[in-house]
Amino acid sequence: MRKKYRSIAQSSRSSTKEPLAEGLQIIVPIDSQGRRLLRKMPDEELVAYAKKIMKENGVVGRFELRNTDRGLYYVLRKKGLLDKVGFEERRRQWDKVSDAEIVEIVKRVMKDRKIYGKKELRKVDSGLYDILTKRGLIGDVGFARKRRSWTKMSDEEIIELARKLMEENKISGKKELRDIDGSLYQVLTRRGLLDDIGFVRKKRSWIGMSDDEIVEATRRFMKRKGIRWKKDLEKADRGLYEVLIERKLLGKIAFDERYRSWRDMSDEEIVEYARELMEREGITGRKELYFADRGTYNILRERALIDRAFARIDEQRNNHARDAVIDALDAFGAANDNSSSEDDVA
Repeated sequence: MRKKYRSIAQSSRSSTKEPLAEGLQIIVPIDSQGRRLLRKMPDEELVAYAKKIMKENGVVGRFELRNTDRGLYYVLRKKGLLDKVGFEERRRQWDKVSDAEIVEIVKRVMKDRKIYGKKELRKVDSGLYDILTKRGLIGDVGFARKRRSWTKMSDEEIIELARKLMEENKISGKKELRDIDGSLYQVLTRRGLLDDIGFVRKKRSWIGMSDDEIVEATRRFMKRKGIRWKKDLEKADRGLYEVLIERKLLGKIAFDERYRSWRDMSDEEIVEYARELMEREGITGRKELYFADRGTYNILRERALIDRAFARIDEQRNNHARDAVIDALDAFGAANDNSSSEDDVA
């Protein structure tokens, strides 16, 4: 005969009394069908009962309690008693979790707990919400937004809404506000109200960042903002764009090229355009031009204009090389002259 295993709920029906801390008794109300009436239990007894269930089943966290006894978990949550149970909070090492994994974790938590808005997520898991804000991933989660009628709101009301949102989320910069509520930020921009908010501009230390870190930060920023072209990046963050130019990193970003009507341009115009581009971005080699602006490089090659575009640079390079050879020959001749003089003296 196969042995029947009883669930937690079934095992509690055998007795309506459970040992409570300090010699008291837990009375678990049961209906005529043997179901626990946890909502009718006093808060103190319900918390003690939850602790007993956790101890018996080796439960230390919220998710484990929910998976072990879902009914008990939801009653505790509805009564606001979860914080009194004494869960062991496990510190999450977010630096080892990718952006995509964090977004997936948030979506799973929202689905499990039936969360639809930002405020709800922040109340349920402030740590998870904070890492979303820090990494600028709020827009990737897909929160349900309440439709706001901006046309019916005055400038003062919109400014007050923005300040309240910033205070609630403990933010002080434009970028943070844009990440949290893009539509509100766009309305502020459209109405020319950004200067009235009182943002605190944070100074970034590019000196402490390596080239690879700046390139990676740029790629994340462009992906988050949907930026594909250089001019759009320059408009969105001029400081970052100038650092990329200064360090000659634009060629590593892989921008999409806008269509240019090369047919309407003469050879001279294309060569001049290429030279201006090379001078502006500090390009000195053919390979650099190829990675910085593939479209320009291809039209130069198609029209056999590459040598013309690089004529000045090649000439300068050849002059340097020639001067170096002349200097070397002069040094060699001077050395021989000194040797001949010494032989004559001898």
